Amino acid sequence: MITILDLIRECGLQPRKASGNKGGEYHCACPGCGDGGKGRHSDRFHAWPAQNDGQGSYWCRQCGSGGDVIQFMIDFQNMSFKNAAARAGKTLDSREIQPMSTPRLPFDSATPHQVDPESSSIQSPDLWQRKAARLVDWAHDQLKKDHEQLKYLAGRGLTIKAVERFRLGWNPGERGRDIFRSRESWGLGPETSPETGKPKKLWIPRGLVIPLIDETGRVDRVRVRRPEGEPRYYVLPGGPSDPIPLLAVPSTWPGMHQALIVCEAELDGMLIAMSAGDLTGVLALGSASAKPRHERANLLAGEAAWIGLAMDRDQAGDEAMKWWLESFDNVQDIRPQGVKDPGELVLVGQDVRAWVESSLPRAWRSGRVAKMKGIIKEGQGFRPNRVTVKKDGLPRTVREMGLLLKKFPAVRVEVRPDRWAMWAEDSQGREVAFWDKQDPAAGRRLHDLYWYDPDVERWLLDRAPGIFDGYNFLRGK
Repeated sequence: MITILDLIRECGLQPRKASGNKGGEYHCACPGCGDGGKGRHSDRFHAWPAQNDGQGSYWCRQCGSGGDVIQFMIDFQNMSFKNAAARAGKTLDSREIQPMSTPRLPFDSATPHQVDPESSSIQSPDLWQRKAARLVDWAHDQLKKDHEQLKYLAGRGLTIKAVERFRLGWNPGERGRDIFRSRESWGLGPETSPETGKPKKLWIPRGLVIPLIDETGRVDRVRVRRPEGEPRYYVLPGGPSDPIPLLAVPSTWPGMHQALIVCEAELDGMLIAMSAGDLTGVLALGSASAKPRHERANLLAGEAAWIGLAMDRDQAGDEAMKWWLESFDNVQDIRPQGVKDPGELVLVGQDVRAWVESSLPRAWRSGRVAKMKGIIKEGQGFRPNRVTVKKDGLPRTVREMGLLLKKFPAVRVEVRPDRWAMWAEDSQGREVAFWDKQDPAAGRRLHDLYWYDPDVERWLLDRAPGIFDGYNFLRGK
């Protein structure tokens, strides 16, 4: 039987016993990121040979890599999952032994997005961008004041945290009616109505405003979900249309074996990202016929080692599934039973995260998230709904969140009825960026605890409203 210490020694390293913690803890340099300037006395790489039925586990506190012997062989010996599992003596089912190869890319991942002048007649992209950003900000403020719409979104599993994260908004209209503006005022070229022969106005209908915002903060597209009438969804003209931008949310999981779930509605994609974004990336197409030609969407699909398809259970969804199954490797139908789409899981009282976890390949379900020492016992997996209480009476993840805030004294988190936010500021109160670059693994963990852990969420809600940092988080004052 191969053990974690055997594998470490095969890399030319000599682990030394540092303590009796967890049946024996060994330290050495990391096979991946090096020795940290301490040579043979490095202690950044930790191994626990007594765990996982005597085969052991590992974790590097510098680069964040960790897992069992199979993951070690994949991470540091360039072995496939199937070969690593065979060497570890594991008997796997058919779902586990699928090759984790890179999917075939049906499009060039470097395809830039552009505006199709024939479809949008845009004359001033910069003016359209300013107008769109202003609309998104205004609608976002309107939504946070509208308790009825917030209640509707909460019923779909989208809390105020999702509203903040995805900048969702509500357009109440003007005097309760749809908004109309001159096309020229938005940087669009003139168009004439074929029925009346008069200049057409830009239609901004009442409804839920669903923006797509790129990594630089620019508005890629604005879609409105109307409360009634046809079309139910309307995309404001002027945004990139060739290729069409899609909601592409990468997973926060930092290791290998990236998972991706593909669905249709943006709201369903946001629900999956908020419920299980630490386990999987999300690609929401907007319509069943859309393809991942947009740069971010194409890259996300191309890098995924496993793709779960959650299209709507209807004829259009069935047809779309065929294209994905033909175009990519490692694709699986994971549509939830008894409902049309993932959003309906919430309506029938089912757990979205549990559905995601049950859909993942079995070998991925344990140890994928909890990689930092002391979070949970290795091999048990990440179960955020289970409260683990330490001697001081605090849930384990709440205590961990407080310690991480002390590690990053510049970080502030804010909770109030209309806002969830996390940022960092200097001694003069000015916001600063890249605070997590000094320790990426800890910074990532802080992010995941704040956005995804229910015990941390309950802790903050019980003490809201307020702004918390390493000084007052555990005190709750």
